[in-house]
Parts: sequence; C-alpha cells; structure tokens
Amino acid sequence: MRYSIILLLFGLFFAVCTPKGEHVLILLPQNASDREHLAAHEIRRYLYQRTDQLVEIVYSDSLPDETRSLIIVGAPDRPVVSKLGIRLQEQEYLLKTTALDDHRVLLVLGGEEGGLLYGAYRFAEHLGVRFYLHGDVIPDEKIALTLPQLNEQRKPLFELRGIHPFHDFPEGPDWWNLDDYKAVLAQLPKMGMNFFALHTYPDNQPFEGEQKGPEPVVWIGQENDINPDGTVNYSSQARHMTTHTNTWGYAKMNTSDYHLGASLLFERDDFGADYMINRTPWPATAQDRNSLFNEFGDLLGDAFAFSHELSVKTCVGTELTLTIPQVVKNRLAAQGKNPDDHATVREVYQGMFRWIEKNYPLDYYWLWTHEGWTWQGVSDEEVAATEADLQLAYQALNNIGKPFNLATCGWVLGPPKDRTQFDRILPNDVAFSAINRQLGKEPVDRHFGAIQDRPTWAIPWLEDDPRMISPQLWAGRMRQDAVDALGYGCSGLLGIHWRTRTLAPTVAALAKAGWDQRWTTAKQKPTFNESNILVFATAEAVQIDAELEPPYTTVREGASAYHFKLPNGFYTVSMFFIEPTFTEEGKRVFSIRLQGDRPIELYDIAQAVGKGTPTELTFDNVQVNDGLLVVDFMVKVGRPCVAGFYIRGERQTLRLNCGAAEGADDWLSEPQPFEPPSRYMPVDDFYLDWAKANFGAKKHRRIAAIFTRMDGYLHEPAQWINGPGGIQTFYVGWEELEKHYTFIEELSALRTGISGAGNLERFDYWLYVFQFMRAIARVGCTLGELENIIKTIETSGADERSALAREQALPARLRLADEWRDMQQYLLSYVDTPGDLGTLANIEQHNWLALNLLHRHDEKLQSWLGEPLPQSAYLSQEYSGALRLIVPTKRTILQQHESLNIKALVLSQSEMAGVTLYWRTLGAGEFSVKALEHINRGVYKTVLQPDEYAHADFEYYIIAENKAGEKQHYPAAAPHINHTVIIL
Repeated sequence: MRYSIILLLFGLFFAVCTPKGEHVLILLPQNASDREHLAAHEIRRYLYQRTDQLVEIVYSDSLPDETRSLIIVGAPDRPVVSKLGIRLQEQEYLLKTTALDDHRVLLVLGGEEGGLLYGAYRFAEHLGVRFYLHGDVIPDEKIALTLPQLNEQRKPLFELRGIHPFHDFPEGPDWWNLDDYKAVLAQLPKMGMNFFALHTYPDNQPFEGEQKGPEPVVWIGQENDINPDGTVNYSSQARHMTTHTNTWGYAKMNTSDYHLGASLLFERDDFGADYMINRTPWPATAQDRNSLFNEFGDLLGDAFAFSHELSVKTCVGTELTLTIPQVVKNRLAAQGKNPDDHATVREVYQGMFRWIEKNYPLDYYWLWTHEGWTWQGVSDEEVAATEADLQLAYQALNNIGKPFNLATCGWVLGPPKDRTQFDRILPNDVAFSAINRQLGKEPVDRHFGAIQDRPTWAIPWLEDDPRMISPQLWAGRMRQDAVDALGYGCSGLLGIHWRTRTLAPTVAALAKAGWDQRWTTAKQKPTFNESNILVFATAEAVQIDAELEPPYTTVREGASAYHFKLPNGFYTVSMFFIEPTFTEEGKRVFSIRLQGDRPIELYDIAQAVGKGTPTELTFDNVQVNDGLLVVDFMVKVGRPCVAGFYIRGERQTLRLNCGAAEGADDWLSEPQPFEPPSRYMPVDDFYLDWAKANFGAKKHRRIAAIFTRMDGYLHEPAQWINGPGGIQTFYVGWEELEKHYTFIEELSALRTGISGAGNLERFDYWLYVFQFMRAIARVGCTLGELENIIKTIETSGADERSALAREQALPARLRLADEWRDMQQYLLSYVDTPGDLGTLANIEQHNWLALNLLHRHDEKLQSWLGEPLPQSAYLSQEYSGALRLIVPTKRTILQQHESLNIKALVLSQSEMAGVTLYWRTLGAGEFSVKALEHINRGVYKTVLQPDEYAHADFEYYIIAENKAGEKQHYPAAAPHINHTVIIL
C-alpha cells in the first residue's frame, strides 16, 4: 500500500511537471498495411516516451473536420496525400511539416523496402531518441508535445547496410537465444540498417587440438535426408560454444566456480544458448544431432521471418571449398559416391540449399574463401578448386529454383594474384564482399572499384577479436571506410562484430555513414607526376655514406606506401634496404605488402644484416592488372625505411632511389612525398550528438571532447594470446602505461554534473568500461613485474631464494590478486548484455584458467617460501559490490500472439527479498504486478502472455529489492521512463 501511494505521488509529480504542448493525432490509411501500422505505433511510442502524452491513432482516408495538428503516416500514394504528387524511391522517406486544409501536418511518408519505417525512426531521432544494437536511448528530460518544423527527404547511400555478428566466441551470437536475435534485429531498421548475416565454420577446423566447427547454422547433407517438414533424419556433429567447451583458448569451467560473484549471473554450470542444453561439448547421439539442427533451423526460421517483416534481409554461408563432414562423407562413400567428385559436391550443395529453403527465409547465401588467404600464400590449384566450387554451388542453387541469391566473401576480396578474378567467371547476380584485411587496420580494398555491374559489399571491422575484452572506439575509421566504400561504388556496407553495447558509438557511426556523409572533409587527392610514382611517407630522407652506390646513398624513413603507374603485366620487383641508425635489433620492425599480399612479415634490417650493410629483397611474377603496382609498409616498431626499387617487366623498367633529391645514373629521384592517407575521419560532430543523447546536455561537450580524442587511440591491454582477449604482460612500470589512461580521471570528474537516472546509468557504464580497461593494464604490468622477479630468483643462489621470494615475489603476487579483484569488480559493475557475459567467460575461462595468469608461479613460490600462500592470494566467490539489476535481453517489438520472456540477473551481497514486474497498457491504467520466479543463483524469470498485456502496446519496469532494503530499477529511470514494447 505504501509503495502504491509513492508511485501515485511520483506519477502526479511528473504529470504536473511534464510540458503538455499541442493536441496531435496520428492519421493512418483506412486499410493500413502492417508496416504502416508499425510505423504509426512506433511514432506514438516515442512521442509518449519523450512527452508523456499518448497520441491517438485514427484510421481514415480523409482529413478530420476539426482543425488539428496531424502526423500523417503512410505511402505517398495514399488518398490523403496522393494529390501532393510526391514520389519516393525504394527505402526513401520524407519528413515534412506543412499545411493541408487548415491542418498543421507533419508528413511521415516512405517508399517500399522499409522507407516508411526509416522515416518513423528518423522522426524519433528528431525527438532526441537514439538507437543502438543493445537498445533504445530515451533522454531523461521530457519535452513538450509539438510538431517539429521538418523538411527532410533522404534515401540511403548504399542499398544494403547492416551487421555481421560472428559466431565462435561467447562474446558473440554463440550465446544468443531467439529473443536475443529478435532484439537485435528489431534495432536494425531503427538504425537505418537492413541486412543481417552469419558465417559458419566448417568441420576439420582444429584450434589448439580442439574442433571449432562445424556450427549448426547450416546443415550439410543430401536432400533425401530432409523430411517434408524441413526436419532432418541424418546429421553430422555441430555445436556453438558453451562454458563446457574447450576451444578458442577457453577452458571448460563450471560457472559455479566463477569468482567474486560472477557465478550469480548464470543459472547453469554448462551455460550457453538454450538449444545447446544437454548437448555440450557435443550432441551425444544421432537423435541429438538431428534435434540440434531442427531446433536451430526453427530458431532462424522464426527470427528471419521477423526480420523480413521489418524489411531486413538475411544471409548465411559456409567456407570454400565445401568441407563435407566426415560422417556425411562416409555415408556418401557407402552409396558408392566419391565425396570429392564435382557431381557429389553439387548434390550436397543442393541438399544444403533445400534444407535452408524449408527452414528459414533467406536472401543471400555467401561462400567464404579460407581465412588463410589473408595470412599466407595461396596456390593456383587452390584458387582453381575454389573457382570450381563456386560454380558448383551456383548450379546447385539454380537446380532447386534459386530461392535466394549467392554471394562471395572472405578475409580478402579474391585471389592474391588478381583480386577481381572471380568477377570474370561468376554471373552478375552473385554479390562480392570482403572484410577489411588486418582486422580492420587496412582500408577497404581498392579493387572493389574495378568490379562493375554486380552488388559489392564492403565489411569494416567494428571491433577486432584480439582485443575482445577491451573497449574499442572506431567511429572515425568507420566513417573513412564508408567514404572509401562509396567511392569504390560499393552497394553494401556491413560491419563485423561480436559484442553490442560496448561498441555502441562505432556501430552508430557506421550506420549513419550509410545514409549521410555530408561531414566528409575535402582532401587534396594525390596525383601522379611525370615519373608516374606516388610516395606516401611521414619523415624526411636520410643521407647514407656517399661512397656507396645508388640506391644506398639515401633512404626514405617513415615510408607508408609507394604507388607505381605501370602497364598491365608481370614484373620482377626488387627492394633495397640499408639500416641507417640502429645496431641492435628490434628498433625498426615492419611488414611489407606487395599488391595486397604480404611476402615479408616483421622485417628487421639490423637483425638481418646489421647497420650500414646493403641488402635486397626480390619478388618474381608480381602481377599488375589495373595499371597500378602498390607497395605498402606496415609499422610494428619504429619507422619503416627503404632505399630503392628496381622494377622490370616486358613493357617497362624503372629504378627509384628513395629519398634522393636528384637522380644518378639510371636511378630516378624520388617525387615529393604526400602525407599517408588517414584511416580516420573527423568525429567531433558525431560525439557531440552521441554524448548529448546519452548523458544529457549539462556536460556533453566536455564528454564528447574526451571520446573524440580517444577514438582510434585507446591503449591495447589485451591481445590474441592462444585466443581472443588475452591480457598482455607488460615489462614496464605502471608509470609508463598510466599516461594512456589519464582521460579516465578527466571523465570521472564530470560525473557530478550528470543528472537523471538514465543519463547517470549510461555514464557509469562507460566509466566502468574504461576503468576495467585500465585495470587490465595494471594487471598486465604486475604480471611483467612478477615474471622479472621470478626470473631473478631462478638465477639466484639457493640460499637467497627464500628471502627474495618473501620480500619481492610474494608482495607482487598479493598485489596481483588485489588488482585482479579490482579488474573483475569493474567488469561486474557494467555487465549488461549477453556479450558482456561472454567477456566474463573470457576473463574466467581464458585468462584465469587456460592462460593461468594469476596462479602461474604459485607452485614455485610456495616451494621457495616453504609454506602455502596466504588466503588473500586467492579469489573468493563472494560478491562485494553494489546491488545490481540486469536485463540482458531487451525486446522492443513483439509479433502478434507472442509472449514476452523476461530474464533478470541480480548481483547482491544480501539475500534477496524479491524481483517484481510492473506492467500496463501503454500510457493507460493501473500497473499490474507479478513476482519473477527465482530460477537459480541470481537468475529470475517470468513470461508475460498476450492476454496479460491485452494484445496491445505496453510498458513495464522491474524492481529488485534485497533484505538489506536496497532497491534497483530497470530501466534505471523507471517509473519516470519505462521500457516499452510494440505489437506488430
């Protein structure tokens, strides 16, 4: 009763304080389509959340008699607006405030293929709402209900814009259930995106002795093993990752053994997606194998049908050449069929495509070239086999009536000798795509520009997996990649990723760049001079011993790239080097890329030949097929340097003395260098908008300045160490690394200026994310300190070891445990999404267990001490932080007759009193109340049935309370701003 009175008073307070504004109606056509209905209800939802006013929706083909302010929603050919003669293309929208028969009107009109939804969500953005993969951001401050003055007509710059969540780690979709897929898919049209794609690792892909595939996204087998209803009666092994899986550097671990309260967030020891329950590490029986594919096929069928309702296209695929699972090979062989025969491969492709057709709606099936194509050489035989496999897949697809289209993808655009080779052999309805090389460090492949008359999709990296546990801000890089993709004529712009909320700015920057690039800065485009050579460098030329012969008289330091304009053909390329400065190795280390290939990795001139000694590298059969030979230098340490080039082919030969102001003998002088092309576009405007929407207007400029400064320049405390996100060991003192993290205290000082529960929750999320990153680096420094101490003890005399262990090693080891506690507590303070739960798994199962970072030297240390380590050297399982309420999966749109599954996670030092759900029809009536069921540990669940929410749009919030009297709300700003759900 007391709480009901408080709620009533709270509601009366905001009813009085909320600005009312004008009286508005939403006008829909009498026979509104499903998308028109959805657009109108979305507009009403966000108007309500911003103004507290629930606008009425009226279905009519004529304007009302009474003069009103109207929002007219629909297609431009609807009766009310057809006389205006507006024409909109596919995906195009119009937002225009005007007058119609004395009514003040806001037109929200859209073309086919999602145009109307884009218009509705863009209108919400004009209200201050922002959209991200993890959910909506509703500003805390309410506004008056008034129609904004708008005149905006826009269509996307790319036909397809979307995401490519990558399976294989718990941070990504391996831990997604159906609700997680639908939650993310619902956010795509809000962000102006319309494409969702998945990759499938094949069989026989071992990692550290453990299989990483196959995965259940695509069933591989014969058509006669598919039942009429799409289920299968024969399957290979398949799986997605759980906490009981040993792969990718994650060791099997019970979640009940997680530390510092992390175990509270998991209801099962073998945690993973629901379809993997009792099927880990692998399905145990033939029936289990079939059931896994049947269940996952149903999941994608439901999810992809939902995505199509939102005008989001879908794509899945496998790697080339087709890897047929061994059990399927055996079955084929028993039928007298050779699994390597082209006819058999085509038959298997046909079975795969038929299974997809029967299980889930699909727009594209993409075929990936092998990952090794970017890291190592590729033989002509492998290229030929890949080419043949592509043609077999195309034939198989046509044999079953082509229910979807084909595409190519991979870690490179095409074969190393000719990135456009497949363009000449595949029909033009096959789309070409590729992820950027070097984990996104390299720009969009320029060879996209040479591919004409077919769809092409550039795929930047929204994050890279080596730094998986750390935040990664790449908004400027996304903008640059989008500009490059548009310049090359790409029709698609996608982003590869695993996590969601931690990447919010980066994903938003990519999404916006798919529609609007007016922020593009004008740059002087480098042009060739009479030498037909372009040089990109960041440092001056260095003079070498004048007695040496060219090209060793000078070197160009800070070399980034050389472009040579040459006739097409094959060339022998010699590069000349001499170390001008260093006698010791490790001071100048760089890699060389030649025509997109990397023939030399981590080249160290001093290590190879010493200081001042000429040396030469020669590469034969280098092909030029677009009139351009490109040599890139990628820095690892110091500045790359090169003395010269000697390039000879049938039609042209040239010699270049790098850094030389004047030519000598047959050696050309070097043209004036240009600044290397930037990988980053300016992002000041982007972060100003982002900070204001997320944290409010009081401190947003100073917060934006910090994010702008750090975008692309965050320190890297984690790297690939036997798996993603391994904590680096740093052999320097903290004072050397601390300078990379001074921005955190600058950000923290702004917290006192943040007002509003939602703004504060979002601010704290990012503050904890950065504090976690800094804590990782602190752990890395202490790991290095302890390593050095252990080495010193190992080389000391036996009589000194005990004293050194007690005086130096033990204090460092205890400090390491304290820093580990701090690190994990910061992580527990911001965990919010399935991807964040995956980061916890990484810390526990990869860094703590598999890499054994905390306990690596304990056995030695105890033997030197002659006694066990004190208890403080070990991590407890008890939680010591503040009460937290987490809803990891946030559905915002439900289909008709769909139940809402709510899962709440609670971290609490004290015993819980309960977790309670409050819900009502959107903006109307009293709140109904239901207690969530306690499942296990800190996990609570409930289901809201359609009858309970009256088959109508609704809002809800959750309160968690422990017996110490602490309370937490979800959403943080509830009941002032609640979570809302729209019914399709």
